[in-house]
Amino acid sequence: RHGCSCRHHVPRPTGYLGIVLAGRNKSLRLIESPQILSCLLAIRELETPRFFLDQAMLDAMDCERLGILVQRSCHLKYLTLHLTHLEDPQILAESMGNAIHLQELTIEDRSERPSTHEERQQRPTLADSFVRPGGNDIVRRLLQNSQSCLKMLCLHSMQLDDRHFMVIVDALPTSQLEDLDVSNNKIQCQSILSFAAQLCTNKTLTRVNLARNPWEDDWEELEKCWTALQQGLAENYSMHYLGTRKRKRSPLKKLADYYCRLNRAGRQILSTSDMVPLGLWPLILQRAGKDKGKHLRPGD
Repeated sequence: RHGCSCRHHVPRPTGYLGIVLAGRNKSLRLIESPQILSCLLAIRELETPRFFLDQAMLDAMDCERLGILVQRSCHLKYLTLHLTHLEDPQILAESMGNAIHLQELTIEDRSERPSTHEERQQRPTLADSFVRPGGNDIVRRLLQNSQSCLKMLCLHSMQLDDRHFMVIVDALPTSQLEDLDVSNNKIQCQSILSFAAQLCTNKTLTRVNLARNPWEDDWEELEKCWTALQQGLAENYSMHYLGTRKRKRSPLKKLADYYCRLNRAGRQILSTSDMVPLGLWPLILQRAGKDKGKHLRPGD
């Protein structure tokens, strides 16, 4: 966090402080620094590969300028946005839509949750702007663009519901995404079943976090979800981690965890019809040994 103020740089050209910060840092972290952010938004592009922004208020102009800055900053690879109130979140999302150079994108909605249905209708969430069902939203564009470098997407606490998660699920077959975090949202069983159906054919995902969503509290449908997830993981050799609430234990969850541990140990190598080269066994045994000493048995 940088505590300096732009008013100390009056003799310099507008945006000079932004140029200095953006060009001399491997990582830039701004927390409630509206004056410094204003300086940054005045420059053409960031040269830093990592940018973390925690900002309570962004007006419509700042939303547009931030989106354009992110889109132009080809050196920027890791972007984290913790946002509370955006005057125009839609314009930010649209401006960032072609930022194909991003490798990791984290967006978290820190705003106060609407208490009534009427409030939700009057005040769209960040999820409605960034993951818009039926629209040309940023998440869909980044996941479906063959030139996109995006490997990790974290939409923790974004008020995602089944409609939003289905947008992501539908885009997964054409994406190169490896790490997906949609924890602490409003995802229910319907979209979990659709996600599970894709696991058997997905070759890129290695980590998915589905924890702290309502589907884990739906006791009538929970076993159906775990059955679908377990069946998908049985045919999936890439998934190393599936995040769910640890207190929600069941034999099917144990079996799903077992398949993830097998994958970490190298199930894809062992599943080939050819004999495993002797030189690979140290790597396989090393991976298996890193799994907290747990035995790779479906009944453990």
